[in-house]
Amino acid sequence: MRRLPNEIRDEVKEAIADSAEAVRLDIIANAPEDEGDLKRSVAAKFSSDKLAVYVGPGARGAMIQSRRTGSPFATRTDTGKKKISPSARKDLMQFFKAYWLERGTRGGTITEWNGQTLEHPITIPPLPALRFIERAWDGNREWAKQRINAAVRNALDKVVRRR
Repeated sequence: MRRLPNEIRDEVKEAIADSAEAVRLDIIANAPEDEGDLKRSVAAKFSSDKLAVYVGPGARGAMIQSRRTGSPFATRTDTGKKKISPSARKDLMQFFKAYWLERGTRGGTITEWNGQTLEHPITIPPLPALRFIERAWDGNREWAKQRINAAVRNALDKVVRRR
């Protein structure tokens, strides 16, 4: 697909963008109410050729971290390259916040902090999985697949007709 002329790829790029926007809007609609920063952080971040996209809270930070370390979950923040910017760090925090809300947490008790035993241990209750991102994707998956597949078929038809 990347080797095709731009005018042929444009319909596919538009289908991907439309699909990403539908998922983005549903994530915002399904996201839990908080201070508002989670919903504001929901974005679609496209690859340079616009044929791939990250959609979700903190998408920009997750994409930057993935490029730098191979995974948005990597614990390394310095890979010999320029450090992550404060705004990208905020985006990455929203990514992790959404991940914890999406998947839930098991909770637990913190008995130490910075190597020191706490006088009063902190109990963190478990958080149930909210699955707001999964529901947004599930609600748009078939439509997005059909839309993108139709655009790819049209692009390939144009290539065949050119010959």
